[in-house]
Amino acid sequence: MPTPRTELGVATVNNRLYAIGGYSGTALPGSVLQTVEEYDPATDAWTRKADMPTPRRQLVVVAVNGRIYAIGGVNFTSNTSSVVYSYATEEYDPATDTWAAKASLPTGGGVNDILGNRFIGGAAANGKIYIAAYNNPGSPWITQAHEYDPATNTWTSKTAPPFNYTRYAVASHSNKVYALSDIGEFAEYDPAKDTWTIQPPTTTSRFRTGLTSSGGKLYSAGGGTGSSAVGTVEEFDPITHSWAVRATLPSARTSPSLGEIAGRLYAVGGSSNTSENFPAPVTTLEEGLPPAPGSVLQIPTGDSVTASSGQVTVRWNPVTGAASYNLYMASDPNLDRSNYASLADGAKLVGVTSPHTISGLTNGRTYYFFVTAANATWESEESFGASATPATAPGLQWSTKTPMPTPRLDAGAATVNGRIYVIGGFSGSTLATTEEYDPATDTWTPKANMPTARRAPVVAAVNNRIYAIGGMSYPHPMNQVLYTYVTEEYDPATNTWIPKAPMPIGNAVNSSLGNRFIAGAAINGRIYITVFNNNGLPPIFSTFEYDPVADAWNTGKAPVPFGHSQYTVTALNGILYALNGDNFGASSFAEYSPATDTWTPKAPPLRNLSQTRLIAVPAKNKLYAVGGSDSSDVHDAVQEYDPATNTWTSQTSVPIPRHSAATTELGGNVYVFGGSLFPVRIVVGSTFLSPFPLADVEEGR
Repeated sequence: MPTPRTELGVATVNNRLYAIGGYSGTALPGSVLQTVEEYDPATDAWTRKADMPTPRRQLVVVAVNGRIYAIGGVNFTSNTSSVVYSYATEEYDPATDTWAAKASLPTGGGVNDILGNRFIGGAAANGKIYIAAYNNPGSPWITQAHEYDPATNTWTSKTAPPFNYTRYAVASHSNKVYALSDIGEFAEYDPAKDTWTIQPPTTTSRFRTGLTSSGGKLYSAGGGTGSSAVGTVEEFDPITHSWAVRATLPSARTSPSLGEIAGRLYAVGGSSNTSENFPAPVTTLEEGLPPAPGSVLQIPTGDSVTASSGQVTVRWNPVTGAASYNLYMASDPNLDRSNYASLADGAKLVGVTSPHTISGLTNGRTYYFFVTAANATWESEESFGASATPATAPGLQWSTKTPMPTPRLDAGAATVNGRIYVIGGFSGSTLATTEEYDPATDTWTPKANMPTARRAPVVAAVNNRIYAIGGMSYPHPMNQVLYTYVTEEYDPATNTWIPKAPMPIGNAVNSSLGNRFIAGAAINGRIYITVFNNNGLPPIFSTFEYDPVADAWNTGKAPVPFGHSQYTVTALNGILYALNGDNFGASSFAEYSPATDTWTPKAPPLRNLSQTRLIAVPAKNKLYAVGGSDSSDVHDAVQEYDPATNTWTSQTSVPIPRHSAATTELGGNVYVFGGSLFPVRIVVGSTFLSPFPLADVEEGR
């Protein structure tokens, strides 16, 4: 490239690549560029074009219908106190080599208009341009998404991305938009639904990477780790939702701009160091050819494990082009392909097929597994993995069912007439989604959306109606929490929702956070909800009763006797059971009698886990606490409670570790839907990594 530069934008029109704007790194007038240069791969030659009217770096450059749009950006030299933010949208016509002004990008909000859209990224889908923006100065922090329609020259606000404190690298594929953060967080945006779905993070955390799509895959290239620029390239497969490492860029660099022409990737410019104030811009242009279809095996998906006494059975989905599969196993959770041979009971089983049963295992010991696909030339990357604990205990025996259409955590579930309804939750955006599961046919059917999108609602069935109560919406950061008190009734027979009396606010000390952690269940035609608010002094613990027939609330019930975390609640034989676990102290467990309006403490579980889920099985007269997390990990634990003896025992683990799942019971069987196998949030500096939602469904008999 004739002009050395970093933080530029690139776009492709008619098999020509256009490099626009950026920063040349000299603290002199003109160091923030308006330069436009055109690259022709056929001749490997560059041509200077008409300058962009507004000089800027960190801009979004996107092509739509043969025109190129330069949006936003900043203008500053090494003197960071002289920052000037731009909201300009300018359209370039390569056919006439001319620029035209368009409607400006909206500012970032009243908190700090000057730094309103500090870090932005964008891509085109369905003929429109989608911008992810973040503003870190000011309080609260603001994340935003905007849609620009070139046909009407208008901007529309959209659902914000599910992570913050980041630069965004953004690309599109198959009319979906993908946003990658500076610590490897990754999410998919569906413009048709205006929803985000969290995807697995990159295998290596890199800041200021490039992102583009080609041949049905997305590619993240370059970036920085610590104080070093790297040339790492990773490929994301939207079908298998997995990342794989590919050939490294010859030149390590941060902030490269990535483009695609005729199936080839182009990495343009960037900086050879990691400094933002004093980068070392480069002229480097490197061309890469993604792996040909079939030359790289895809990662096996759907791996699950079913345990019984002394053995486990591992299952996975077939991979096109695979001649065989390798199964790696050990009782060490740190198992990987490079260390299995050094582990005491590590093994690589070659040439196995799904399902594969392994016998001679030790009851009570947890084993970890992953699978790779292989042929005469290649071995794929490792599958996501699963674990199981063989046991002779007469607990639930697990099997994997058809996944939910929508992966999610913090959903609610209820049963009516032999069908299970999974409602709301979080998948990167807060959901209004309702999906019906038929255990008899193992099939899913979409149903009418709940009017109010939310995560962590109470969902309970009374008289063949389902009630969704309360909940919250926060994509992160935590100061963006929005609490809801709505009660909405769903009639499965007519597939319709209607509003009901809202839940009372639980804490006059802090009404905005009044019902922060809630859980509930139905008993004798009433719904009982435990409420805890840890903001404000004193914290308030409450028990509410809702009567669907009268559409009325009673807040005068005996308060739940503990708080300090999220509740999980279930009902058995006319008694309400509430479990509260956190990462800071012991679990608390109690039963509530609506007849006497009294709470009685009971023995806590053997393991103290947060975000576990409690479910009752009347046919067994037992309760089960499924999954959960602690300060170090997410667990597959299943703990059984016997009310008759007030004792807990460990049972056969659920196949996939998870927290924040939806659970319900039908026909004496337990069903576990979704959740997440990542901690609720992984703190990296000041950044939250949102939990990756699961679509997996497990049945326990």
